[in-house]
Amino acid sequence: MQVYANTFFAMNTRFVLVLPGIDENKGEQLCDKITALVDVWEQRLSRYIPESDVSYINREAYKATVSVPVYMADVIDQCNAYYFMTNGLFDPGFSSVYDLLKENETMDRNALPQKAKLCGWANIEWNKTQHTIHFLS
Repeated sequence: MQVYANTFFAMNTRFVLVLPGIDENKGEQLCDKITALVDVWEQRLSRYIPESDVSYINREAYKATVSVPVYMADVIDQCNAYYFMTNGLFDPGFSSVYDLLKENETMDRNALPQKAKLCGWANIEWNKTQHTIHFLS
């Protein structure tokens, strides 16, 4: 059986694409389409790309309520659902605490619980009906 395999870097990770039963030519065509699609979503979701939707939300939602496009509303709905399904173990609003820890290894660890209270999904107002988001802190 033919197997097409390729790898590409996106979203700060290495993707490995393995497609059994596809020849090299069809595999390349499909891989091109997949990488293009992943790139579109990376441009929307990466907090490291200043023009992304996520970066915009992160910059503006603590100042005022932000309206989000339908495709971002779907992503935020999923984040919200997983936050509650995992009792907060999946918390997309907690990344700033991880960043703080990585950037400042000498930080007073006793201050961490107080800083953690200011972060996380519990400090986010998501209006599923209106597709609006606001950060409380």
